[in-house]
Amino acid sequence: MNDIQNSKAKNNVHWKDLFDKMEPRVPPMEQANENIRGVEPSHKPLSAEKKSNPKERLYICSVCGKSFGGSSLLVRHMRIHTGEKPYACNHCDKCFNDKSYLLRHLRTHTGEKPYSCSVCFKSFSQNSSVIAHMRIHTGERPFQCTECDKRFSDKSYYLRHMRSHTGERPYKCTKCEKCFTQTSTLASHMRIHTGEKPFRCCYCDKCFSQSSSLVIHKRLHQQEEAR
Repeated sequence: MNDIQNSKAKNNVHWKDLFDKMEPRVPPMEQANENIRGVEPSHKPLSAEKKSNPKERLYICSVCGKSFGGSSLLVRHMRIHTGEKPYACNHCDKCFNDKSYLLRHLRTHTGEKPYSCSVCFKSFSQNSSVIAHMRIHTGERPFQCTECDKRFSDKSYYLRHMRSHTGERPYKCTKCEKCFTQTSTLASHMRIHTGEKPFRCCYCDKCFSQSSSLVIHKRLHQQEEAR
């Protein structure tokens, strides 16, 4: 047993050494796996009874000290520190550090909505969206503003509301440095710089940069039809 442990100790490679030698900021995945296999648990060997305990966490992150029950979980966690994003979308340029995040993102391209409400059968691409949607039926509003008495069914609405108290504008335009409280407002603003006009009139094919402008324009056609 001692010979085996001594042999492992000779081949031991630490994550700190990996970070010191990194050329880009992200090590190859194969190297990461090789380093994981070489890491010894930081404590003494456990008894047979303790080894069989599924809650035992043998793999410890050398950067933040968080521990995991399997080497694959530690490999996945290390991507938070290294910035590695090995899962790439084949529809756009986005990359992800976890396969589950990629699968969730792909539904924005495929339109797949595997989660449905048991009350009204509306479908969603994410399970978290169903949970938030169910509060419409239950009336539950678990997110309460600490500044006023308002309550919200969705955390994103709560965070957006809190900015009305704090004045925070975390979304910044990269062209003119104007700041906004919501990503949707920033996206709308960016079209001023890009000239993009994604909203097309179904009557005359005229395009607009804002959906509100399209709504106003379509009323003109509808008024003409009513005459």
